[in-house]
Amino acid sequence: MGSNDWRTSALLEEVQELRQKIRNSNASESITRANDDLASFLIAIEPRLKEFGITRIADLTGLDIVGIPVYAAIRPNSRSLSVCQGKGLLHEVAKVSAIMEALEQAMAERAEDLIAVQATKPQMRQYGWECFDPEDSSDASNVSPMGEAERSWVPSISFTSGRTVLLPYEVVGLDFREPNPWDASTYRMNTIGLGAGRSLVQAVTHAALEVLERDATAFTDMLGIHPRFARVLSYHRGQSAELDAAVQKVQRAGLDYVFIQHNADFDLPVIGTFVRDSGNVHNSRVYAGFACRPCAHDAALAALLEAVQSRAAQIAGSREDLSDQDFGGGGAWPQTDRMPAATLHALDLHHGSCRTSALNKLRSAINAILSVGADDIFIAPLGGPGEVRTVRVVAPGLGAASRDGPTYLSARTLGKLMNFS
Repeated sequence: MGSNDWRTSALLEEVQELRQKIRNSNASESITRANDDLASFLIAIEPRLKEFGITRIADLTGLDIVGIPVYAAIRPNSRSLSVCQGKGLLHEVAKVSAIMEALEQAMAERAEDLIAVQATKPQMRQYGWECFDPEDSSDASNVSPMGEAERSWVPSISFTSGRTVLLPYEVVGLDFREPNPWDASTYRMNTIGLGAGRSLVQAVTHAALEVLERDATAFTDMLGIHPRFARVLSYHRGQSAELDAAVQKVQRAGLDYVFIQHNADFDLPVIGTFVRDSGNVHNSRVYAGFACRPCAHDAALAALLEAVQSRAAQIAGSREDLSDQDFGGGGAWPQTDRMPAATLHALDLHHGSCRTSALNKLRSAINAILSVGADDIFIAPLGGPGEVRTVRVVAPGLGAASRDGPTYLSARTLGKLMNFS
């Protein structure tokens, strides 16, 4: 058994400070735009990309007719995905988005840097180190007690207690190589809850919102969009300049689109956007994107951008996680005529102003996770170059599904399945 200096880690102290700010209702930050000073950030970060295996940034925008910027960051020696994509209304935003996606995976792959202790669970108790039981993990595919098995542990901060809690590397990290030393029989590694940002607030917010999105969409990932658990959203111009610009590009490209709200068990909007070519709708591919945001218009924009990114990914053909079925055709178009209806504007009237600080957005995400019965929220700092921060957020008790079957179904999702007819 060995350990590094995790108990005095500056990264853990930074997470602890952020936890205090989230819990302090008087703590606030100024409202900033996501694309502020992107040029300076790119100048600083691009010389360091090769340190993290990123050898090329590709502009995929021109492969499609939509005109919304889509970029790819290429990491040939990746231990997970070698192609990560990013999107945005501006080329700089899309480029940074791709870089952040690649960095969060690159940092999660570095087991040699993340693992603090290798020990059995009895040894953890003997030395007074608190650990998280993998049977409670949202990433556990089978219920299998640890017993006396030695595991590799990564430190995190418990949001509820503020204590340092060690998590199995399989819950935090990414390593899809074969063979590898990780316990694939108990855990299914995935990217749910990974986040990167130019501040710790941005990184944790991104990760927490993804955890919420995957919980809300776990049911539909398995059975598709069902009118009982979703409603169609109408969109009207003039409420969001960025969404107006994105929708206009999609329409000019001759594409149909529809916004769907998932009936989540928490009070934040989770929106899916579906896009297809107009005309021969029976043979048209369907591309989808999903997003959870405190603001409905922001969620709709993020989901629409993801759907456009999905088109570019299939046109480029460079994503190794896409199956033959993905390249052969898209999914089903939602049956909107059977769904109840609402408007994006009405959702934002319910949820409040879209213009709020990054810290308040993070508070909303944390409160939403806790409101649906998460046992705790663990924030594991992964490091990052310069001003970049990458994290893994783990929320036991929330659901998630994956492409090759359910990873974890929460009690709420199971209840929906049992009552489904």
